[in-house]
Amino acid sequence: MILVHGSFTGIRIGISSVKAFSESLNLPIVDVSSLEAIAYNIQNKNCETICSLIDARNNQVYCGIFDKNYNLLEDYLADDINNVITVLKKYKNILFVGDGAVTHKSLLEIKQFQYDNIIHAKNIARCAYNKFKNNDTKTADLLMPLYLRKSQAERMKKKMDNVIISTMTISDLNKIEDVLLSDFDDFWNINIFKNELINPNSKYIVAKINNEIVGFAGIWKAVDDVHITNIVTAKKFRRQNIGSILLSNLIELAKSEKGISSITLEVNSNNIPAQKLYEKFGFKVVGLRKKYYNNTDDALIMTLTS
Repeated sequence: MILVHGSFTGIRIGISSVKAFSESLNLPIVDVSSLEAIAYNIQNKNCETICSLIDARNNQVYCGIFDKNYNLLEDYLADDINNVITVLKKYKNILFVGDGAVTHKSLLEIKQFQYDNIIHAKNIARCAYNKFKNNDTKTADLLMPLYLRKSQAERMKKKMDNVIISTMTISDLNKIEDVLLSDFDDFWNINIFKNELINPNSKYIVAKINNEIVGFAGIWKAVDDVHITNIVTAKKFRRQNIGSILLSNLIELAKSEKGISSITLEVNSNNIPAQKLYEKFGFKVVGLRKKYYNNTDDALIMTLTS
């Protein structure tokens, strides 16, 4: 059995199928990576080292470093091309192959290059045959996926794990004062904001990554209702679930207040992504404020009952 590693979905389907065939037919498994298969495109081994590079975009590459007999010399890399270049400095007489080498040819200062960057079935077979001859096989229970890069969900979880939520202080506000408008869009006057921090009926929280403030949010308490005044994320950290994390913490904060029966907020009627976020947390539209924003856009009133 031959397995070529690929996308997250493809590899899961491929591994499940291969395991089923292996167990039902009692056959060994030989796994072949895409980087290995590309390395086998090089037939003229007038080199000491073969470097397979697959372009992963955004200056990232997948890299496999082999000797001229296709033996892996380093663990596979999924990294910035500049970090890969640092690793390659200890090797001599390198022959490059793969579309990543094409993309970064000038940066790599390539002297030897193989322009056949297609993964050929014959080379997958050649690699698998050599491994099979050397008893480099696996049983179904030992076959594991080779993920060079974490999935988007895992990368997002890591980002969420790095987010620290804390009560906003005057010190926090001073840190973002100079960039409040440029990094966080139009917002209240900074002096009004400072007054909010000393208001006994309001509470504000900040989200930080590596001690950098990436978002903030606040609530007002009014009798039996908590009003969410704002949820703001720094422009460069948007679409990274920071807003969801802030909202989740605001809801917990609001529910910790005694005698609270509802949580209310306003959202621009044109801001569909924000509406969907609030709906995900159970908020429902209960009213409308005409021309609430800049005397132009309407605001939807949304409420979450406890």
